[in-house]
Amino acid sequence: MLSSHESQHSPQLQQLLQHPQLWRARQQASRSQRGQPTGYAALDATLAAGGWPQNGLMELLAAHPGSGELRLLAPLLARLSQEQRWLLWVDPPHLPYAPTLAAWGIDISRVLLVHTQARHDALWTLEQALQSGTCSMALGWLDESRLDAPRLRRLQIAARQGNTLAALFRPTEAARQPSMAGLRLALQADASGHPDQLQLDVLKQPGRWPGRQLSLRLTPALQALPQAELQARLQGWQPKKASAPSPSRRPPLAGGERLPRPAYAGLA
Repeated sequence: MLSSHESQHSPQLQQLLQHPQLWRARQQASRSQRGQPTGYAALDATLAAGGWPQNGLMELLAAHPGSGELRLLAPLLARLSQEQRWLLWVDPPHLPYAPTLAAWGIDISRVLLVHTQARHDALWTLEQALQSGTCSMALGWLDESRLDAPRLRRLQIAARQGNTLAALFRPTEAARQPSMAGLRLALQADASGHPDQLQLDVLKQPGRWPGRQLSLRLTPALQALPQAELQARLQGWQPKKASAPSPSRRPPLAGGERLPRPAYAGLA
């Protein structure tokens, strides 16, 4: 290890130490790495970046779907839906309920829901969408048997390239496997038994040691929409079908292109 005196006479070393991707244990996250507000002050204080990552790959691990993961993300989804990019959902285990999303403040006209005809298409669909830069956030429920380290690395790179935050929903057992995701949270019911209380375990995060635990009350504000406005929002969301291109003919997406989707269903 170089002494402080030696390091002062090494401009190359000083330049390396200032790289934004290099974390030093004595430093907190820099301002350039500040995150997006989660909507929960206690969670913002727990995460080193002060919120969700701006882009890249993160994972939410739970024993089963419906453990509070969508309510946890609701404030972020509501804010991002005000942008001009898509909120992409790839192979969710259940059809999202549009009135609830709207009541959470999410503009459902920005939600793009994809159900692939084959599970192996989901990984390709997500990677292409991330690279395209047309999504502000992408949510993915993928085939665990295909999520090895190289594929996770590709998703991480694609999300960085497209300036998109990608969230993978994975089973609790995935915590035993290495991952390229910068942020990994394990979700489970709180010991209090309250249905709105969620326990979070920070398994991995940049800029701070893992192992932090947090008990969080999920209370995203619900907006009481007039019936006429709700009907107007839902009117255009009718199920549609589109054939997936064969794997050998799939062209890469260019920035600004609309995502070709194997099967699309609206949220009505």
